[in-house]
Amino acid sequence: MGNYSVEVRKLGLCLLDLICEGLGLETGFFDGELSQVQLMAANYYPPCPEPKQVHGLQVLKDDQWLAVEPVPMMHLWSINGNLSSVDHRVVTDSKVSRTTVASFIHPSSTCHIEPAKALVKDSCPLHPAFIYKDFISTYIQDTLERVPPLDRYKLQP
Repeated sequence: MGNYSVEVRKLGLCLLDLICEGLGLETGFFDGELSQVQLMAANYYPPCPEPKQVHGLQVLKDDQWLAVEPVPMMHLWSINGNLSSVDHRVVTDSKVSRTTVASFIHPSSTCHIEPAKALVKDSCPLHPAFIYKDFISTYIQDTLERVPPLDRYKLQP
């Protein structure tokens, strides 16, 4: 697991650099405090007698859950609305169990999070700067209540 997590982190940092390139940010924008923590989660889903879908991974689009072929996905909060993630879930199968392993790259808890200045240079930011640990403390509650977690941080027009 140790070797696997090292290689997954390298891949994650490479993907972050590709996201930087796509957004027009300098390579390495997410280095340092913005990518200091790596978390991995493994989940086991036993067979379920009454599954509703064959595909195990689904994404929420236009208020409907759509089955997708399993492909690597990354959950990344939006940078001033230029990049957003989708809600997703895993559903069970009646005959086959599933195991998923997810890797998350997080900022340090004391890191200041703010929209990239290069992305908001010609407009006002949608969100003020905040401390990552403050965001995480409300993230779970907001997610359970199906409230977009960044809504509480939006600047009023």
